Amino acid sequence: MYGYMLSFADHDTVKPSTRGGPPHDAFMSDYQKERQRAYDRADHMVRSDGYAHPEVECAKAEAALVRGEAQISRARGGQLAWLKVMLRHHGPARFGYCNPVDLVVSRMDVRRFTARELIYLAQRLDGETIERIRLGAVS
Repeated sequence: MYGYMLSFADHDTVKPSTRGGPPHDAFMSDYQKERQRAYDRADHMVRSDGYAHPEVECAKAEAALVRGEAQISRARGGQLAWLKVMLRHHGPARFGYCNPVDLVVSRMDVRRFTARELIYLAQRLDGETIERIRLGAVS
């Protein structure tokens, strides 16, 4: 499906910025690097006019979805870091909650299942891994 996008020269596309974090492909397999190239080309097409082909429109939509999911993942990393701090200082008990899941459900307005997953990860992941999630190196 993305064959027509990969036939363009690399210098014609917009390269992703690394914003002070690790290199974009530091933890990527060859398949992920190829997919990222396709996403970068679709991102370039979104920023430029004249591409009305239905497959290009689908690629634009997919690139936007992936970009949005990356933002959510980085935001969840920030939330995990703050949850880890709250758990370390017994925040749920200080605020009068019976357990940390109730605190997360009420304060973050998420479903109970999501709250359980966030608490589980905050309790078990170390600070370095959470920071890598926050920076977008791991999702």
